[in-house]
Amino acid sequence: MFKAIVVAAFALAMSSGVAHADALDDQYLKLLASHGIEGDPEQLISAGHDSCDALDQGRIGYGISPYGFAVMKITGQLMAQGLASQQVSQLMHDANTVYCPGKA
Repeated sequence: MFKAIVVAAFALAMSSGVAHADALDDQYLKLLASHGIEGDPEQLISAGHDSCDALDQGRIGYGISPYGFAVMKITGQLMAQGLASQQVSQLMHDANTVYCPGKA
């Protein structure tokens, strides 16, 4: 009986986490669309998470900082997909707003 309760609780916790992630992804994609930014949803979501991860990188380095390198990498990937630099900046802002508020 205890095992069944633990399994049910775990399943509930996992499903609520997925629902939350889907809700954040939907919010993020809608925000991007409101700014005229469209593309493959998986790639946009991945870039959004990469943008938040970049905020954890160091801002000081010899030459270019780890943060600067991460931003350049994200920018290059998105521009290769057809986004303009202003759209990339907006995407990163929207990602930080939705996925990692308070970090930026």
